[in-house]
Amino acid sequence: MSTPTRPRRLVVTLSGRRLPRSLGALLRALGDDGTPELHAMFIEDSDLLKAVSLPFAFEFCVATSARRPIDRARIEAHLRSDAAAAQRDLAELARASGLSWRFEIVRERSRTVVTRALAVTDAVIVTPHGETNPGDASRDIVCIAEDDEAGARARAVAGALATAEHLPLEDYHLAAATPAPGVTGHVLSATAVPGILRRPGHRLVVINGALIETLDASVHDLAEISTAPLVIVR
Repeated sequence: MSTPTRPRRLVVTLSGRRLPRSLGALLRALGDDGTPELHAMFIEDSDLLKAVSLPFAFEFCVATSARRPIDRARIEAHLRSDAAAAQRDLAELARASGLSWRFEIVRERSRTVVTRALAVTDAVIVTPHGETNPGDASRDIVCIAEDDEAGARARAVAGALATAEHLPLEDYHLAAATPAPGVTGHVLSATAVPGILRRPGHRLVVINGALIETLDASVHDLAEISTAPLVIVR
């Protein structure tokens, strides 16, 4: 069996200034296999900005319990500051990993950005909104994939990162899929996937894109429930 080709074109979507701890290790692992292209997209969620512009949108001061209109200019300045910090940190990671890269700020619905990115690239890395640096709490790398070419690429990515980080790899197959000869892994029902994504302690979760249709869920919905960064491999 030939060695699967790892993703060459990567998109990472960001929504805050803090980069996931796993991102640097993932980029270094992929960078060892040539010179992948990284396209980072900082998302200023248009739904959020529309909501704060509504005349009945208010915020409350914790200290005084006073209600006041939401300052959209302050929120936009905060987003610009977060984007600049993320760009600086990403530049350092890209240089250390030997990747060619570009960075852009997009003001659009997060769901739209992620879905469109997956259609034109090899892999999309979606960072969760509330992730903090988990330190030793991150116990493993998770891979949920089928036994086709995309599944082999997903397992290659997950395996490379698990090796680089010295972490165990949890390998899952959907119940409808029969693992190929010589391939080990746990059998997982489609209904159990959300529970795996919600479970704390993962450094990163890798899935292959075709599973999204099988699971009858969108990339955005899966990323929203995942406690760890999600890597979708085509």
